[in-house]
Amino acid sequence: MINKHSRLVIVCFVFLPILSSCFTLKNDKNTVESSEKSKEQIRCKFYNSTCIREAKENGIDDSKCHGTQQCPDKFCYAVWKNQTVPQNQTNLLRESAKHDIRMMGCIPSSKEHSCSVDGDTCLDKKNSQGQSGHGHYFCCCKGDLCNENFKAAPPKAEPIKPLKPVEPKKESDNMTAVVICIAVVLVFVIGAVSFFIGYKMRKKEDNPPIDQTQALLSHSMHQSSSGMTQEQPDNVPSVQLVIVIGKGKYGNVWKATQTLNSKEIAVKTFSLASKKSWEDEKNIYKLPHMDSHPNVLKFLFATQKYDNLNTEFWLATELQVGCLHTHLKENTVSWDQMCNIALTMVEGLTFLHEECPPKGSVKEQKPSIAHRDFKSKNVLIKNDMTACIADFGLAMELEEIGDTHGQVGTIRYMAPEVLEGAINFSRDAFLRIDMYACALVLWELASRCKMTENNFQVFDYKLPFEAEEEEQNKMANALNTMQDLVVTQKVKPKIQDSWRSQQKTKILCDTIEECWDQDAEARLSASCVVERVRQFRNLNSSHPAQHQIISGNYGNGGNIIDSGVSVSGGSDNSDETDNINSSDEIPMSELSSNHPFGQT
Repeated sequence: MINKHSRLVIVCFVFLPILSSCFTLKNDKNTVESSEKSKEQIRCKFYNSTCIREAKENGIDDSKCHGTQQCPDKFCYAVWKNQTVPQNQTNLLRESAKHDIRMMGCIPSSKEHSCSVDGDTCLDKKNSQGQSGHGHYFCCCKGDLCNENFKAAPPKAEPIKPLKPVEPKKESDNMTAVVICIAVVLVFVIGAVSFFIGYKMRKKEDNPPIDQTQALLSHSMHQSSSGMTQEQPDNVPSVQLVIVIGKGKYGNVWKATQTLNSKEIAVKTFSLASKKSWEDEKNIYKLPHMDSHPNVLKFLFATQKYDNLNTEFWLATELQVGCLHTHLKENTVSWDQMCNIALTMVEGLTFLHEECPPKGSVKEQKPSIAHRDFKSKNVLIKNDMTACIADFGLAMELEEIGDTHGQVGTIRYMAPEVLEGAINFSRDAFLRIDMYACALVLWELASRCKMTENNFQVFDYKLPFEAEEEEQNKMANALNTMQDLVVTQKVKPKIQDSWRSQQKTKILCDTIEECWDQDAEARLSASCVVERVRQFRNLNSSHPAQHQIISGNYGNGGNIIDSGVSVSGGSDNSDETDNINSSDEIPMSELSSNHPFGQT
């Protein structure tokens, strides 16, 4: 045992130092090799353009700014820009000028992954000029003085990727939807048109045109779908509308025939929108005593007519020959005819203006009525060449007068105070307005009358102020035209000198002038004009001094005038004619047809 241990100790003490020395020698050798290896270096070209520029600016030597330097990391680099240079330069400077070298030198080995392995040339593989956008190139390389020769590798052309073929848009689905929508719309439109045509044809069969077939008025009262009660008295006859004889703003005037006795009458039809005008005229006709005067158009009945869509309002009156306007336009009149028409016309106007007390079976009093649209188209001619007054759509009872009343009537026949815009009138003021219009109608009569012998010159028919409009080249029947002529210029229709050749014709002219006086309070009353007409109708031209001229107006309150004629319907409130804001309310339209109403 001892021997074995002894030998083991000897071996440890002898061989362990030897082994340790061997390992130490080996490590020292590796260290020396590593040290020698680390001492191996390469050379790189060194160049600094900034340093050279500063040296030139300061006038010092720039040799320290370019040359060769030792690079322990074995990597060189260069940064440059390409440009043309002169030939008389050193190699480095010439190369510097050729390529506009900016920097050259050593670069850490950490950048070796981007450096070229060619030991002789520094190559810019990434074409840094294109990447940076500044026109500079950069390269790095591994090798002694490898950055002396530098260049940029041309960029690799990338293969052009083939364009994907553009697939045509699938429009089949959209077109299908459009076709379906169009088909649906067409079907709907065709169906609607077919329904409308069928409805109109059925309506036409059920309700034939009233100018060709019989339009029957029901004798019973019923309630319409709108809740409006149809007003039909029991004595309303059945009538057949024959032909339209006049058209106006509010409807048509028909020549009609009563089916029971074939009597011809006139039927004035109103649309639903004109119901108020129908009601106003009907209410005037239904006032006490209105059916008793021969010079007021006789009212027959008023009713309503319904069908599936429309509602019409009918007002029936006696049928007359025609209106005075049309008669004068087509004919001249003799002195006797003129007197007869003028007298009956003014008698009818006097009846409207006067109050009538209860009499006989009529237990109520008739109030004074202002016509407010008096003109030759609303004066009708009867078969016996007498006149009657029609069209009471704008007429107004004068018992209770409202605060304001706009400009109503026909512009050509408006009195100066109406054209000036006054809308607050007293009772007598409304009557004076009618008398102004009456004077213009008398002038129309005189203009077409053969006042003396057969060779008396009669001029072509013209409306009042028509000649003045033509003479001054003004717009016909316009509100501003009449305001200028009547209010500003105070023009009146011309009375010819030949009209004053005899005493009777002179009285006629004086009567006309006193009725259209610019001062409303100076105008004659209707009853005074009646006496004037009677006077010059009966005058004997050879004894003019035997007759006294009658004068009178509405300001005498019904007093006895100098001739002994009582003028009724007056008051002392004639000064209430304040001028306030006016409105252009001209509801009556002109009619050219020869019909019993003259105008609707």
